[in-house]
Amino acid sequence: MVTATQAGSEEKKPGRSLWCVYSNWTREYPGKFVARRWLLDARDPRGGIPTSDVRLGDTLNEVRWHIPVGFICQQRNPMDQPEIVEVWL
Repeated sequence: MVTATQAGSEEKKPGRSLWCVYSNWTREYPGKFVARRWLLDARDPRGGIPTSDVRLGDTLNEVRWHIPVGFICQQRNPMDQPEIVEVWL
């Protein structure tokens, strides 16, 4: 299990949002790993709402650096979209 050790911010506390990390072959940001914050919302069929809060990196570790303190890494579920690398809750 990996735990975030980087500096966080108040609006990104666990329990309100999650961070989804995407591989470096997405259409939106080709060649970059992407971490996007999702707001948790049980009313949404996806379980959350994607935000414009995005962090980019050339490597997976570089993107992980942007995950706020207190989030815990969950490895991808086989049912996830193929570009999802991991989710931080």
